[in-house]
Amino acid sequence: MSQKGFLIYIMIRTISLKVINTYKKCIYITPLPQALDIASDYAKIVYKYQLKIYDLSDIEKFLIQKTQATLDLNRGINESKKGTLFVVSCPLSSGGHTRLMENLSKMLPEKNDLLVTRVFENNLEDVLYRYFSGIKKCFRKRSQNSVDHINTLFKELVGYEKIVLNIHPDDISTVIACSLIKKLNKDVKVYFVNHADHVASFGATISDYWFEISLFGKEIDNKRGITGIRSFIGIPIDKPDTMFFNPVKYPSINSVKNFFTSGWLGKYQPYRKASIVPLFRKLLLIKGDISITIIGPSLRGYIWIWPFYFKNNKNIKIISHLPYEEYINLTEKSDYFIDSFPMPGGTAFVEQFIQGIPCIGQKSAFYGYTPLELIKSKTIGEIIELLRAPPTPSQLHTIQKKIYEVHAFSCVKERFIRCIKNGEVSKNPMLSYRKDLETGISVPSRHINLLFSPKLILFRIFLKVFFLKIRYLNLSNSKNAKS
Repeated sequence: MSQKGFLIYIMIRTISLKVINTYKKCIYITPLPQALDIASDYAKIVYKYQLKIYDLSDIEKFLIQKTQATLDLNRGINESKKGTLFVVSCPLSSGGHTRLMENLSKMLPEKNDLLVTRVFENNLEDVLYRYFSGIKKCFRKRSQNSVDHINTLFKELVGYEKIVLNIHPDDISTVIACSLIKKLNKDVKVYFVNHADHVASFGATISDYWFEISLFGKEIDNKRGITGIRSFIGIPIDKPDTMFFNPVKYPSINSVKNFFTSGWLGKYQPYRKASIVPLFRKLLLIKGDISITIIGPSLRGYIWIWPFYFKNNKNIKIISHLPYEEYINLTEKSDYFIDSFPMPGGTAFVEQFIQGIPCIGQKSAFYGYTPLELIKSKTIGEIIELLRAPPTPSQLHTIQKKIYEVHAFSCVKERFIRCIKNGEVSKNPMLSYRKDLETGISVPSRHINLLFSPKLILFRIFLKVFFLKIRYLNLSNSKNAKS
């Protein structure tokens, strides 16, 4: 970056942070229902634009204190204990978020209840009943303000001994409802499964146990203001133990025909010079007869790939959705799986490897989710070198042993059960080879996108009017007090 470009970046960064900090200040000067909504929006903005703000504990503590002073906690105190409750903001039909929760629920000896706090796809309910004994829906109604919604959540949570949170980072309502439960009954334990561990998240001050899934998340956890105990669980892959050691053959690029990659649009969205397109271009340059299949959103969502796609449409296939059987057929016919970039996949990368598909990928700022990252390369040139001189069976077997230790269902289950039942803490096995996984690449913040986001444009327009109104109310109150 040139000196001029760097100065422009610093200016944009300074302005955007000033705007977002002003937005944060609104939480402390508005009535509680509005403050809760602004807090949720603030968290969404911080993680959407990848701002390097990870500690939301000050907001959390303030809103907890303010809400506890508002609500009567005496009702429900005589409720009988009901065991363990899983809580999810919004279950999803794709991706690893909901799958992680489902796998954790399978690890417990009995089926437990699930509380869902936001509207979700109706066809998912039958799937969820495979893992949970009962599903409670606690959606916020349009006519309901955030404080009333918290009160409703509180009533649903009362009576459970253990609460396992699988919530979205911005779900401040569920976090505050849990704080009310803990104030009512100090014996209640809250376990936070940190699904979105690469961003800021509410829940740091109310969780007794905070579950880690990656080295990158562990690093950020140092900045969150966590008051509970941190313990590693990892991302479980629900496959037989023996499958983790099935041979995986890495063919030379000379015999390769098909590559594929899959993930939601956000994982491929380019930023600055970080894009997966240069890798695609290099692969086609070396071997012009290969095909590359991208499974995810429709072509319309990949505006950034249009120039490359229309030039190479005979080699590139973009599929928005595939039924599971067709997806499996495609993967079985593929020679290599390419992990998403600039943001890596959570489970797809390692799952493909366990199923016998050779995997490649570029290292990114988000590291330490799986030992399979040891196979990744920092540059495209290094990836091409690997394709020309594939790893030996001995090298792959060493990686397989590390993958088993981190991802095997039996290993994750042991760590999870030990913590849930006995409060025992587990260390991350990847710590012993952390230096081989660290990339030294910084997470790119999207300050320009933030400045021109519709939400903040409207916020800046009405900001002066808002503060003038607050100032007027304060002056009126002070005059009334004097009179």
